[in-house]
Order: sequence, then C-alpha cells, then structure tokens
Amino acid sequence: MIIAGIIAEYNPFHSGHRYHIEQTRLKSGADAVVCVMSASFVQRGQPSCFDKFARAEAALKNGADMVLELPAVYSLQGAEFFARGAVNILKACGIITHISFGTEAPVTPGQTDPEALRAALDRGLPYSAALMRGEKPNALLGLEYMRAAEKSGWNVSFLQIPRAGAGHDSTEDAEHLSAACIRQRLSHGLPAPGLAMPAQDFLEPEQMFVPLLCRLRTMSAARLAAISQVSEGLEYKFYEAARSAHSLDELILSCKSKRYTYSRLARIACCAFLDITQAMTDRANAAVPYIRVLGVKKQRRAELLSLLCSGASVPVCTCAADFLRTAPPEAAAAFRAECAATDLRAALERKNAGTDFTCGLLLV
Repeated sequence: MIIAGIIAEYNPFHSGHRYHIEQTRLKSGADAVVCVMSASFVQRGQPSCFDKFARAEAALKNGADMVLELPAVYSLQGAEFFARGAVNILKACGIITHISFGTEAPVTPGQTDPEALRAALDRGLPYSAALMRGEKPNALLGLEYMRAAEKSGWNVSFLQIPRAGAGHDSTEDAEHLSAACIRQRLSHGLPAPGLAMPAQDFLEPEQMFVPLLCRLRTMSAARLAAISQVSEGLEYKFYEAARSAHSLDELILSCKSKRYTYSRLARIACCAFLDITQAMTDRANAAVPYIRVLGVKKQRRAELLSLLCSGASVPVCTCAADFLRTAPPEAAAAFRAECAATDLRAALERKNAGTDFTCGLLLV
C-alpha cells in the first residue's frame, strides 16, 4: 500500500495546496495522502491565520485522507528542526512510504557543500541563510526533509512536485496565489482568489502583541534565557525591548541583528508567549512523544486509523480526554503543552478554551 506524507502549514489552505495533493496522488499512485500540519503557531513565528481545525477540514475537503498535528514545539523552530520534527512524526506512523514536497527546482541530499556551510556559519550567517546559498525556500525545506530522513535511518521515497503559480511569499497575481498574498489580501479586506476555506475568523499576527507584551513584562531575563532558541544574550534584548515597544514589528526589530533573522526572533517571541523552553524542545527533538490525529476522511476512518494505530511506534491520540487518561507521563505533558498553545491562540480570537476536547476528531 502506498501512503504519501505531506508536511505543510496551510496558512491558509489554497488552490496551490490542492494542486500539490492532486499531483502527489497522481505521481505516486498513492492509496492515501496523510498531511502533518503546523497547528496553532507557524514557522514564520506567528499564530496561524485560521485555527487548526478549520485548516485541517479544508485539507480533508480538498484531497487529504488524514491530517496529523505538528505541535508548536516543532513548528516554532528553524528549518532543520521543523523538518526533523515533521519527518519523525511521519516516520513514527509506521505506514508512510513516500514524502512529497513542492519545490522551485529539483534538489538532492548532497546539494549543499558542508565546508561552504561551515564557513558561512563562521562568518556569522544564520543557519537558514548559510544553508540556502541561493536555494529557494521550498527547495531548502525539501533538502531538510531528506537530511532528516537520512539522519533517522529512514529509507523513505521522496517525491518532488514542481511548484506551480506564484513563488513563495510572492504578492504577484498568478494561477495559484501564494499564502502570503492571500494573507495580505485578507488583511486588507480584499477578495482572495484561490482561498479554499471560509474567509471569516482571519487572525492578524498583531493581535498577539498586547498579550505577548504582558507575558514578556512579567518575565525576568533569567526566565527569558530558558526560552527555546534564546542564546548569546538575546534574553537581555527581549527584556529591554518589551519595556518600550509599541508594536509587534517594533519589538522584533529592536532585537534584530545580522546574526538573528526576523523569523527566528519572531519564533522566540512565540515560544515566550507559549512558555516553550529549550528543555522542552530538546526533549521533543530527541524523540516524538505521540501522534495526534486532527481529522480523517469519514469513509476511510476505520481503515486508516486501524493502520496507524497498529503501525505507530508511539502513542496515537484520536480523543484528547481518552489520551490523557492512558498516555505515558512525558507524552501527556507534551500534549497538555500543545493544548495550552491551542487555548492561547483561541484567546487571541476571544474564543472559548478547550477546543482540543470539544471539537473531537474531524470526520469529513
């Protein structure tokens, strides 16, 4: 049985994502497509523009057979560990035969020169900038997926789908608008052709600023130093910036330097907001604690859940309450942290807490 995995954020889900799923099924002959999707916070260092249940539903309505959750402890890391977390979740499923990713150009695992990478890092370039060396964002992530699989000893097949439509983060009109262009249009109240989900409940990143500022102003520099990815005195920059910043952008720019990209600092800010410590990310990077199923196609529920539960090497969560009653302590602690991330994002929309328990397993 061929089961293709896709690593995505769907922030938001649009026609280009539908095309990717269609091409994945066509080119691999997949019997099923399983997506692992960033949940309440995304890799650019922001709360997701729509909640995870709405985005998972859109994926299921547009070709995916199952959607798994990529917790914030993974989605709020740089390319290397974002990829490692997602790949390790797919590997832990025990049923994935292929990983499919979109790319601007074909990539191979040995494409980057390790010595050149080390030299760029020595010059003070951030890891992502040093690694890219002219690569495009999707190609970069594809390379990281390949490296992550190789490091874990997983001999999975990779399927590269040429990106169609607008480039990553492009705001130009195209057959498939980029997610960045769609977010920009929604932010300005404009129509967003290609958006494959309802436009209501769009969340602006700036809505996190005041709650984040409140969090940062209650944290000491020592507490900030324990937050994920904080190093080399960044805690002092955040501590001082939180005392005078008047916007989210101003806060991040106050901490920025050549060594630290805007995205990395935005991810650190989100980790501070969620109280994700370096110890938490170290544990998550060492081993996947559980697999959370957000949704599955109704007609394939019994088949796919049976395959997953019998093939998985870690506990599988399909019902939050049941999972917390039976999960090992470390998996339960990690799951509670992710539920807190869901609740904090919901607070930004002035919505009720507890949706991880009230929404249940999506069946589409």
